Amino acid sequence: MLRAQPPAMSRDGNPSDPAPPRAAPANERATLAARARRSPATEPERGEREADPVKIGRFTVLRRLGAGAMGLVYSAYDEELDRKVAVKVLRRRLHGDTQGQSRMLREAQALARLSHPNVVAIYEVGWFAETLFLAMEFIEGSTVREWLVENPRTWREVVHVYTEAGRGLAAAHAAGMVHRDLKPDNILVGRDGRVRVVDFGLARRNDFGATRGGGESLVERNYAGSSQAPDLFDGSHTMVGSLVGTPAYMPPEQLESGEIDARSDIFSFCVSLFEGLYGQRPFTGDDAEGLRQAILAGDMAEVPRDAIVPARVHKVVLRGLAANRADRPASMVDLLAGLRAAIERPRRIWFAALGTLSVASLAVGLVGATALRRGATAEVCTGAAARLDGIWDPPARAALEHAVLASGLSYAPATWVRLAARLDSYTGAWTAMHGEACLTHHRGEQSDELLDRRMTCLDDRLAEVTAVIDVLKTADRTAIERAVQATEAISTLDRCDDSTLLMAQSAPPSPAVAAAATDLRERVARAKAGESAGRYPAALAQIDAVVTDAQALAYPPVIAAALHRRASIQERMGEYAAAEASGFAALAAAETAGDDGLRAQIGTALIHVTGTRIKRFDEALHLSAQIRGLLARMEVDPAIG
Repeated sequence: MLRAQPPAMSRDGNPSDPAPPRAAPANERATLAARARRSPATEPERGEREADPVKIGRFTVLRRLGAGAMGLVYSAYDEELDRKVAVKVLRRRLHGDTQGQSRMLREAQALARLSHPNVVAIYEVGWFAETLFLAMEFIEGSTVREWLVENPRTWREVVHVYTEAGRGLAAAHAAGMVHRDLKPDNILVGRDGRVRVVDFGLARRNDFGATRGGGESLVERNYAGSSQAPDLFDGSHTMVGSLVGTPAYMPPEQLESGEIDARSDIFSFCVSLFEGLYGQRPFTGDDAEGLRQAILAGDMAEVPRDAIVPARVHKVVLRGLAANRADRPASMVDLLAGLRAAIERPRRIWFAALGTLSVASLAVGLVGATALRRGATAEVCTGAAARLDGIWDPPARAALEHAVLASGLSYAPATWVRLAARLDSYTGAWTAMHGEACLTHHRGEQSDELLDRRMTCLDDRLAEVTAVIDVLKTADRTAIERAVQATEAISTLDRCDDSTLLMAQSAPPSPAVAAAATDLRERVARAKAGESAGRYPAALAQIDAVVTDAQALAYPPVIAAALHRRASIQERMGEYAAAEASGFAALAAAETAGDDGLRAQIGTALIHVTGTRIKRFDEALHLSAQIRGLLARMEVDPAIG
């Protein structure tokens, strides 16, 4: 086959690049080869059936994945490099369309310029039967639109996924590209948890500020020749013609004149993020003009009453939805910085103000600097780092790295990098908070009781870290696939710094009960780690035993925590009625304990189970009103716990 320029592009293994595809195990190679030998023709809709394997360049076609107005996408097998790839082919009916071929070349060039973990990687561009094709990274996972409905997602999870996509988009902007069709369908969440921006077929150079669109489109899974015209405002279809992109996500300047720049992508990004947070888009219209008028008039859809999204996050999203480009953040980097600041609690500003210092060095610097000021008094507050011995020290780190890399997953190296960074960050913050709590007490700024409660909270968080690391050290491939999510599921440290929440809890009636409660909370942490790793039956058996022992101890805070964890596991297993029963029992125990933070967490989860899973909407709305009142009084987020 004659190959087009640019030639095949290989990965150089640089850590900043996306993880290279794994070599398929022998049994998988045999399966792929067998499937390739019986693969259908490249365009099954034409009715062709061939016994011989179909080749696109050097790639053996496995099956068709999707069809768009301009192209077809197949999964294929690269025997030379022993990997599975995705191949995009321009439609045969457009063989002579040099404009269509130039669009695909532009997509290849756009992707080739980008080397970023959050942008799909391109491997090769070539010709197939006088038709242009692209071979690119095959991503096992789902679109963000699909990811949002697979499982209940908290606002923090949604913001995290979009932040990852935003980093990829920022990299594209830095390379002089504007995507022009950013939407949930063009963001993929891989099984490894890594987020990639895809489908740069509409991308244009942005070297000289604004760009003007032409009749150009290249997108998968959209209108593909049906006699019935698609609904161009349903949020998934890309228009072909004078209006380029998906109208439901377009900024007004793209709807009006087609003159766009990076701030236009920011608008599309924020429409998508708004939809992820609230389950609906911010602007609607029966046609392009109606949509444009809604945007210009600021006629925004009403936020659902049961939505739990902090006002500070909502404010950042609204700024990105401004009708006037000049009123939006100047860049994706600025928008992401605004989101990052919004999700950090105000009292943690001192933490961010230290700039580029690592979290770990912050811990050392904080304790060391205070020791210089306070002398011998502060020396007793330098032992926090030692608490990590055997949990997250060099030997433990090496053991976990070996477990992750030994899984054989193609994305194991990238998973390890993200996993190590997450654990470094969390344990560094934990060390810093532990030292600060000790110093504050020695300065006489907090009581003995408050110190005890803060340290108990920090011990609980360390137990969660320990449980997750222990599970992952002996994990199977499924657990490694969920490793990053497991670390992100570790409870935040914010609660341990909230004196109001800490002092509102009921104290153990005796030292014996306190010791037993500590043991039970560690067992809850192990069950949670098993749940995060996808070991649902084993985790349920663990937590059932904890619930029995907690009820025997008759200490409400632990009963509430154990029942809440059981409800979460039962929901993941599809046992919705049981999850609801456990959730309401947990809510009652949290109320008895006077733990408003836990009440908010449990209530938020119950709203989803009762409303979304069991579909008793009136009860869910009633519960939602109660929880919203609780949150308003607390002035905290339900994710704190």
